[in-house]
Amino acid sequence: MESEWMNLCESLCVFKDTAKDCIVYDPMAKDNEWQSVILFKKFALDGKLSEEIVERVSDMIMATVTHSVENKKEDLDLCLFLDFDMAILGQEDAVYDDYAKKIRQEYCHYEEEAYTQGRIKVLESIVKSEYIYHYETFMRHQQGIT
Repeated sequence: MESEWMNLCESLCVFKDTAKDCIVYDPMAKDNEWQSVILFKKFALDGKLSEEIVERVSDMIMATVTHSVENKKEDLDLCLFLDFDMAILGQEDAVYDDYAKKIRQEYCHYEEEAYTQGRIKVLESIVKSEYIYHYETFMRHQQGIT
């Protein structure tokens, strides 16, 4: 179990380092992930990161489009990267309610009915997916909360 948590700590570092300089988010855009990859590649070039790291991080960013690990279930970093993105769903009601209010503010350019229909569609797609969380330990923890 200790080595599992060591992997988790290492993965948290990968996530933090990956996300801090390469996130593009525009609620009106349809290509945030792609724009994030472009920005990350510029950052990686400046940082002289290896092609292997650039490809890996780019793949992880693009995986947030579908939140699917496909045949990469053994990829702990990818599983955790995606699980961290969905972790809000396992938070206490007050924390999730605050998050939901912020999401509504981000999408204030939509009328209430259109926004509500869009949120329903997103949440239904999450519920219909085979797994919300991919890393087994994270899954057990989060689903114990939700």
